[in-house]
Amino acid sequence: AFVSLADDASSVYWNPASLRNVGSMQFMAMYMPLYGDFTGAGYTYFGFVYPTLSAGAFGVGFMSVGTTFDLYDEGSRPGGEGNASESQFLVSYAAERHLMFGTLAAGASFKISRQQVDPFSSTAPGVDVGFRYIPDAARSLSLGVNLQDIVGAQYKLDLEEDTVDRTILAGAGWTRKFNNGSA
Repeated sequence: AFVSLADDASSVYWNPASLRNVGSMQFMAMYMPLYGDFTGAGYTYFGFVYPTLSAGAFGVGFMSVGTTFDLYDEGSRPGGEGNASESQFLVSYAAERHLMFGTLAAGASFKISRQQVDPFSSTAPGVDVGFRYIPDAARSLSLGVNLQDIVGAQYKLDLEEDTVDRTILAGAGWTRKFNNGSA
């Protein structure tokens, strides 16, 4: 549902069209350690949204997930530590227009993605495209879709290329306002 309802600086990831749901300039930062058999593993996200009255909404985001692992030489002896990580830097824009039967927002994110698995790394561009529709007949209803990696990044860590698969995120949300804290 958040694909259609996102209203904070995480909109850069969830649906670039939802940048139009953000009412004021926002910055968001998050770090979450990953537990289990992973040493030094964590997930990081930063997002910034700048909405304007007439020129649409602009956003910037960065996300990274990574861990360290033990390296072994050909004799299966420990040879130090290596890193594995994946990160994305996104620049997003969204605009909104009122149509005959509702309001349609459209947005896009251009992103630079990077994969690293020691000793190899690769950087590649990609594009996400998103839409959010609110019908006039039911203003509490919001429909959203985000076509992630519509132009997918193509990594080449060693000898073979690896193309990021396209992902479709779709959702619907219903909002209801409560008066004076009562239902």
